[in-house]
Amino acid sequence: MAAWGQNNYGSCTVPASLSNAVAIAAGYNFSLALLPDGTVTAWGYNGNGECDPPPDLDSAVAVDAGYHHAAALLVDGSVRVWGSDGYGQRSVPPGLGPCRAVAAGAYHTLALRTDGTVAAWGYNDYGQCTVPADLSNVVAVAAGYIHSAALRADGTVALWGDNSYGQCTLPADLGPVAVLAAGLYHNIVLRTDGSIALWGSNSQGETDPPADFIPRVARIAGNTQCSLVGFGVPALISATPPAGTWIPPGDGALTVYLAGAAGGTIRYTLDGSEPSAASPVYTGGLPVATDTLIKARLFLGGEPVGDTLVAAYVKQVAPPIFSPASATQFIPEGGALAVSLTCATPGADIRYTLDGSDPTPSSGIYTSPLQIEQTTTIRARAFKAGFAPSDQASAIYARVGDYRATGDNSYGQTTFPAPMPAGVRQAVVGQLNGAVVLADGTVQAWGYSGYGVLNLPADLTNVLSLALGYGHAVALHASGTVSAWGYNGNGQCTVPAGLMDVVAIAAGDYNSLALRADGSVVVWGYDGFSLNTPPADLTNAVAVGLGAYHALAARADGTIAAWGRNGNGQCNVPAGLTGVVAVAGGYYHSLALTSEGRVTAWGDNGYGQCAVPAGLSNVVAIAAGENHSMALTAEGRVFAWGENSYGQCDIPPGLPFVAAIAAAGNHTLLRYGPVVPVGFTPPSGMLVPGSGYPFPVRLHGATLGGAIRYTIDGSAPTDASPAYDGPIMLGDATTVRAALFVNGAQIGAAVNAFFPLLPGGVVFNTVAVNATPAGAGTATGGGLVRKFGAVTVTATVTDTERYAFARWLRNGVAVSTLPVYTFTVTENCLLTA
Repeated sequence: MAAWGQNNYGSCTVPASLSNAVAIAAGYNFSLALLPDGTVTAWGYNGNGECDPPPDLDSAVAVDAGYHHAAALLVDGSVRVWGSDGYGQRSVPPGLGPCRAVAAGAYHTLALRTDGTVAAWGYNDYGQCTVPADLSNVVAVAAGYIHSAALRADGTVALWGDNSYGQCTLPADLGPVAVLAAGLYHNIVLRTDGSIALWGSNSQGETDPPADFIPRVARIAGNTQCSLVGFGVPALISATPPAGTWIPPGDGALTVYLAGAAGGTIRYTLDGSEPSAASPVYTGGLPVATDTLIKARLFLGGEPVGDTLVAAYVKQVAPPIFSPASATQFIPEGGALAVSLTCATPGADIRYTLDGSDPTPSSGIYTSPLQIEQTTTIRARAFKAGFAPSDQASAIYARVGDYRATGDNSYGQTTFPAPMPAGVRQAVVGQLNGAVVLADGTVQAWGYSGYGVLNLPADLTNVLSLALGYGHAVALHASGTVSAWGYNGNGQCTVPAGLMDVVAIAAGDYNSLALRADGSVVVWGYDGFSLNTPPADLTNAVAVGLGAYHALAARADGTIAAWGRNGNGQCNVPAGLTGVVAVAGGYYHSLALTSEGRVTAWGDNGYGQCAVPAGLSNVVAIAAGENHSMALTAEGRVFAWGENSYGQCDIPPGLPFVAAIAAAGNHTLLRYGPVVPVGFTPPSGMLVPGSGYPFPVRLHGATLGGAIRYTIDGSAPTDASPAYDGPIMLGDATTVRAALFVNGAQIGAAVNAFFPLLPGGVVFNTVAVNATPAGAGTATGGGLVRKFGAVTVTATVTDTERYAFARWLRNGVAVSTLPVYTFTVTENCLLTA
């Protein structure tokens, strides 16, 4: 195929490997091609995922493209839509029923059912989705920018929606129509006599055929502000699916629908002979289960008119089958996993690759089980002479604990070390960087080096968890203290003095956040939207999140506090939202996970990041990137939606079970392994101060109607173990084991956390406050303070008759010109008036 015109986003740069396309469609700066195996290839602008067809889309028979979305009709009559969902154009109505055609407008979608009725959904401000109540016997549909069109079996046309340019006003002399197309604000039809009619907007000459136009054409198309015609003898018959579509393997079959000009009779043959007046009359869909050549011709008054439609359909080889299936088994530690490939089509050769490339007839041939030792993607395809090649099959076999990072890699932020270092405690992604926390408490980081994230502090030890912002990093230590480094233009790396007892952290674009054991929240950094001032009623926080300029906190009672920038409603918590166990902040949107495993999203939805997939349930974890959202279910399945310009929402087929997810910027992170539905706050490794100083450990996660059960005696949790209903107070070194149980069955993997005793226990220091000379002033405060903690002192000049006060100097540096000065003491200091 060839493409030409505006190519700012590569929409006219046809992939070099593309061949054998059976249908094409052009959207707004992106292009589609339907291949004979039922898959769809897309290229060009991908800001809304319009160039990312669903990975499991392998039986399409027709496609169309809108402004920022695409639609496909599948062989079973179902409809799939992907790309933008800002107006619901991607949300296929439930119970749509079997269809025979689809069309995509700017922000709406049409489907023609096999019973001749039409369904429409999406943007409807101009009535383009309000299908006329009496519309029936439809054989074709078309969608313009904000109008819709349908062709009836009798050759008449129905139009609805915007009529600003007369595009919905039928020409009086239209006559019977054979083919219909719609452009931006205009329509073009092919009449049964081979002539065309055009009406609607003519701002670019789209309804003015050339002066030397020959009034008999074979093909027409309308797209945005142009019209295309193909010269020749018109066949006056169309086939859906188009010629060249492959017949599904095994017992699979196609149903081929023929449509012809009004008033005529379609006659066809299946033996390769030319249709005649004695050939069978087409009355409905033709089932095609084996290699078939359909020839069809239109007859008027017993005489053939137009050209013969020739459509060949070839049987496809069955796809390879993997054993064991990728989602059922992991590679054993220190060993290999034997993977077998089989094909249900006798005599077919299976070709495979292990390097991520697509298999071809010259790829390695499968002869014996493959021994897989490292996390590997196997791609396979079966070939047989005289058959269409099979669909490509792929499977990922993983080691438990390995990671998969996808999306924007402009600075190498998703290029994780290969192999991963041993003993990874946590892996994280930020806008510009990636990092891991190792079991020994050290950190490794990579990606962008310009802001100093890669320059790890020399005293960065005993780290339990890490958070990455836009060019800065925040680390939580086993002592409950926090370190931060990297870009500090807004003070996001200036940790508040005396901050301790921290149990969780988060990093935003230019802010850092700490959750303390007492349920209070501390935020520092950019304060343009009062982000550093949590709401006064925020107490008992148990989970936190940071967006670009807003913060979220879930309370122990399941309610949410949100504050900061609210320009997109990201701080407008939906009314009635309760039972929240986790929160996540995107750039301008927010996510919440409830104990029932449901996800709620609000705020900016420009990329569909708040359009939670219908039916999503049993969710145990959530994550938010800049403009995309993620969810992990109890079954280990991953869902992603929203912006997909870097493939951050692409979930590969054959994905193994996933244990954990993370997202930031335009990329995502998956950790392979059995799903872990329970988490700890603080994380494993936090030091227990000892008796006399309360140390709460909280378990968190969606309970899905069951309960999180735990033990502290070293035994494995069972359905009879205590149910978690509040903080577990520890006074000594303790191992806590926990698991989720629903209806007596354990869901996912159990998780363990060890909390060692703080060496020497809690140390308190006495802060002494002295003022000299006596009578000149006073100093109050001080007393007993925990080591590394802070104490408040107030100094006051009282003898203003003998002394003329000028300013206070703290260790020789001027700090105030007021006679009363209150400050925080974290180390020895000298205050001089």
